[in-house]
Amino acid sequence: MSFRIAVLSLLTVSLFALDGDAADPVQLLTTPDGTRYALLGEKPKSPAPTLLVFGGDRSGTLVSEDVNRIGQLLSAEGYLSVSLDIPCHGDDVRPGEEAGLTAWRDRIVKGDDLIGPFTASVSRVLDHLIAEQYTDPQRIAISGTSRGGFCALHAAATDDRIRSVLAFAPVTHLPVLREFEGARDNPAVLKLSTIHLADKLASKSIWITIGNDDVRVGTTECIDMARALVERARGKAVPIPIELHILGSIDHRLHARAAPQYRQFNSPHDEAALWLSAMLSAE
Repeated sequence: MSFRIAVLSLLTVSLFALDGDAADPVQLLTTPDGTRYALLGEKPKSPAPTLLVFGGDRSGTLVSEDVNRIGQLLSAEGYLSVSLDIPCHGDDVRPGEEAGLTAWRDRIVKGDDLIGPFTASVSRVLDHLIAEQYTDPQRIAISGTSRGGFCALHAAATDDRIRSVLAFAPVTHLPVLREFEGARDNPAVLKLSTIHLADKLASKSIWITIGNDDVRVGTTECIDMARALVERARGKAVPIPIELHILGSIDHRLHARAAPQYRQFNSPHDEAALWLSAMLSAE
C-alpha cells in the first residue's frame, strides 16, 4: 500500500507540473539505418524505462494530451516517451494517398503488408535506443489510443522486449470501422484482428480501457479480445496480469469514473500510469 501511495503522490506532482510548465521538447531523430522516430525530452544519464506511444504522426502523438498524457505523467519517474508514425500517417503517407484509415483499407485490399513494416521499424528503434543506452531493455512498455492501440498490440506481439501494453479505446477488429465498408469480409482484413495475437501477447501484462458503448471501434470486440488474452494466459501467472476497464463513454471518448474511490484520478491515463509504474517496478 505504501508503494501505491508514494507513486500516486509523484503522479499528482507531475499532474500539477503539466498544468503550469512548458512541455519537454520533442526531438525528431533518425536511427543509423534511416528509421525516423520522435523522443520526448533529453537523453537520460543512464538507461531509462521507456514507453512507446502510438496515435498518429510521431511528433503530434507525443504532445497530445489525449494520447500521451500517460507519458507526460511518467516523465516525473524518468520514463522516456518515444513514438513513430503509424501506417498511413505522418511520413508514411504515400503520394496521392488519403491519410488515415481509408488508406489502411486500400493498402490491405491491394495486398500490401500494412503492419509488418511498421512493427519492424519499432524493433529497429528499440535496437538503437538500447544500443545507445537511452532505454533499459528490462523496462519497456507500449501504449496506443484507438488506431494507435491496434498498432501497439501488433508491435507488442512481435517484439518480446515489450513487457507491458496499455490500450486506450483500441481498434481490435477492423471490420467494425466504417472505413472498411465493402472490405469487411476480406480475408486479409480479418487476419489482422488483434484476437489472433492472443498467444503472443499472453505472457505480457496488459491494461485495456474502452467505453461501454463505443460504436466507433467496438466495445464487444474489445471485450472478446480481452477474454481471449485471459484464456491464453491462464496458468502463466496468478493473478493473471490482464485488466479490462469498462468506462462510461460518449461515442469514442473515455471519461474518468465518478465513483468516490476513483476521484484521485482525473482521467484513465492517471490510473494507467499508476498501474504501469507498479508493473515495471515489480519485474
